[in-house]
Amino acid sequence: MGTTDAEKLLDDGFSQMDEGDYKKAIKTFDRAIKAAPENPVGYFGKAEASLGDNRLSLMDVSKLYRKVLELDGENDLFLTSYADFCLSNGLLEKGVEMYEKVAELIPENASTIYIDLAYYYTNYGLLFLTRQFGKEKEDIYRDAWGYLEKGYGLTNESGMEQLIALAEWETKMEGEGMRFPWEEELEGNEKGRMEGMTDLRELLDRYGTSSDPLTLLELGQQCFYSGQVICGEQCYLRAIEADEEMGREVYNDLSSLLYSTSRDLLSDEIIGEDIARGLATKALYYSIRAMGMNPKGIRDLLADR
Repeated sequence: MGTTDAEKLLDDGFSQMDEGDYKKAIKTFDRAIKAAPENPVGYFGKAEASLGDNRLSLMDVSKLYRKVLELDGENDLFLTSYADFCLSNGLLEKGVEMYEKVAELIPENASTIYIDLAYYYTNYGLLFLTRQFGKEKEDIYRDAWGYLEKGYGLTNESGMEQLIALAEWETKMEGEGMRFPWEEELEGNEKGRMEGMTDLRELLDRYGTSSDPLTLLELGQQCFYSGQVICGEQCYLRAIEADEEMGREVYNDLSSLLYSTSRDLLSDEIIGEDIARGLATKALYYSIRAMGMNPKGIRDLLADR
């Protein structure tokens, strides 16, 4: 078989995966690997398909991912997929190693990579706690906080200052929601820019009162992509109210979107440094919620070190 035949097999394999026929996809990827054994995509496709078929052992799937990285260790998709595989199976150290490689590979995305790592490390670290020799639940939270510090560019000292301030603010605003002084200025800024966003206003009018969490999340994404942080945040929080089981995952997505959007708005000179720092602080708060913790709880854990 030639290169064209191998590429056709790869396309077929991914199409079969999209259709949910993982068993057939695995066989197709096997043929693609035989046709082009130096192409990492065939091994990658088989590894991904195997996650939906469960015929291969975790060790076998891991070998496939390692073969992929042996052939192309600079591909962020390959690295992230292997990282997610490791974390979701309790292999925390290897998952962290892969995420850190991705952060080195694409430093412009390092902040959100570490924010995501903190969430997944906590989620799977607690789920597979009995496999983490020498670690207690508190250690998982402390490690995850360290990744948040990297994501938000905090030192041990500035991180503790943020936790103290957030704990005090949360207590003050209990029952009223987190509301910071700078938000009034941001709301005025966004209201003025919203006047020229006819399509977004129509979407908000049509779907803004929906009780379907997925609809609210999609609408929230549209708000964030348009630079409208306030309405994006409100949509995400309403989605959590509609389905509390999604809470931690949604909080993590919200924190990443808040932080990355604030960086973009600051870069475009749409907001100033003060508001950007405020949004980063709020994003940090949601990251802590994504961990299933609160600022006081993290602060107390760190104080016990």
